[in-house]
Amino acid sequence: MFRRLERFAPQILGATRILVGTLLVCHGAQKLLGIFGGVPKDAPAAIVWIAGGIELFGGTLMAVGLFTRAASFLMSGLMAFAYFIGHAPRGFWPILNGGELAIAYCWISLYLAAQGPGAWALENLLGSRDVSGLPARPSGSQRPSVTDTHRAIDAVCRIESPRLYASAGCWRNGPTASSKLFQSRREKPRIGVT
Repeated sequence: MFRRLERFAPQILGATRILVGTLLVCHGAQKLLGIFGGVPKDAPAAIVWIAGGIELFGGTLMAVGLFTRAASFLMSGLMAFAYFIGHAPRGFWPILNGGELAIAYCWISLYLAAQGPGAWALENLLGSRDVSGLPARPSGSQRPSVTDTHRAIDAVCRIESPRLYASAGCWRNGPTASSKLFQSRREKPRIGVT
């Protein structure tokens, strides 16, 4: 059952982004426009205007999928700020201090900032990005060549284990040296293995 759901991951992520963005727009409209119950009476004006503006504008960007990562990251920070300034002083447990919604928005927004917009985003139409948020491969491009793969392995060797890299002579022998390094590691006999 869950394997079938994996096919729809980009669409589920896109629907989550639209839902969360729309809910944040409602919170911003409540603060700035006085609709959906109006502004809470005890809310400071600076927080109403700053948080309301970020929620309205950032939530709109999130909902339509434009600058999703930046808007979501900003929204995550705003919700963390809201929790620690408005809710945490009332007590430790979020269920008792009323901060569970701020925490949920914070973590979902942070996830969207890390994961990208998903399906049905304007970013996908305007830029060369796929639903994962990674740059798409240009049309007609082919898989990396063997030389490109060797260069990538060589770079990883250089970064991950510089001492081993230098001792194997990879820096002197060019991009194929890393494959020789891996080959020599495989050929070493293991102690106790027959």
